[in-house]
Amino acid sequence: MSITVSPETEAKARQIPDFSARLSRFINDQFELEQWRKRRAKSEVVSIVEDGLREGLALRAAETDRATLFARLQSLTERLTDGR
Repeated sequence: MSITVSPETEAKARQIPDFSARLSRFINDQFELEQWRKRRAKSEVVSIVEDGLREGLALRAAETDRATLFARLQSLTERLTDGR
């Protein structure tokens, strides 16, 4: 894996003696958190959220107005809370 960062960020990282160990711990912690979230969340809810994020990005890219975006968010929220 390779990660691209700005030269300034790379210079800062080089000044942290145990940077590789910290980064490795961070990645492992984040992986465990994601696994916990997957076990905790219902697959249907995850699917609805992923659909909503995809649709939201498409609406934003199409420069949809805020009122339409809010209405869509409200609809998705109702689906999550009411199970519709």
